[in-house]
Amino acid sequence: MKHVRWNTTYFKEGHMQEIVQDIAEKAQGVFLWVFLVTRSLRDGLTNGDTILDFQKRLRGLPPDLERFFKLMLDAIDPLYHEKMARLLQIAANGKRPLQFLLYCMHESEYEDKDYALKHITNPLSFTEVETLHDQCQRRINARCGGLLLIRNRRVEFLHRTVRDFLLTREMSEYLPTKSGSDFLVNLSTFRGYVCLLKSHKAFLGTDTLAEAFEYAANSLDESLGSIIVLLNAIEDTFSGFINGPNTDYFDFGNLDSDYFLSEEATFRNDPVNLLI
Repeated sequence: MKHVRWNTTYFKEGHMQEIVQDIAEKAQGVFLWVFLVTRSLRDGLTNGDTILDFQKRLRGLPPDLERFFKLMLDAIDPLYHEKMARLLQIAANGKRPLQFLLYCMHESEYEDKDYALKHITNPLSFTEVETLHDQCQRRINARCGGLLLIRNRRVEFLHRTVRDFLLTREMSEYLPTKSGSDFLVNLSTFRGYVCLLKSHKAFLGTDTLAEAFEYAANSLDESLGSIIVLLNAIEDTFSGFINGPNTDYFDFGNLDSDYFLSEEATFRNDPVNLLI
């Protein structure tokens, strides 16, 4: 356990060995549990915990992962509970890890549900993307208790067992009580995609559109009117890019929207690489 205070200057060698042995016995070979426990103990070291504090901390930590995950959520500041519940539901509902920029866009939904429609189509600069990346990492860490992280520009679970935990009956009933009755996970995710598509021409690539349309399709029964308006916004955005200046940068040629929905449609550039 690496920490500037984890040494014999602060603790006796025998006490340190006892803590390590206790962790090894309780872990029962589950590496993730060890990781979570040592992270908690590092927090204790930062707080100046005594060896007695460490022993109490260890005794209070659940022996199984699901209860440990719940403990991590319970420790989140109540101020963030609504956002915590929504972010975790978006992540758990995702067919694949979503781009971190989508989570950045989602932040605007708390102020205005029509944010995606009002978002001004304007490319993000490298500096803006880096700033958003830093903000997103800090926010999801504080609001989701460390259960989500950014890896390769996408928001992923700390471990695959976290998603399994969120899909349990208990959590499937618990999270909606925190996210609010007006929250619809597929519609909310689709709004984020619409805003993302308006942020750069490259996001109009087939993969991103296909992902967006899947969430739209899953929202039709509960939000048909909203979905139609958002689909129209995508069409307007596409038309603006095609008919606007500097379209040759992406070599659109004579392509139309039907081409981007076809199987053979491909982009020469990865949208994420264009932004980082």
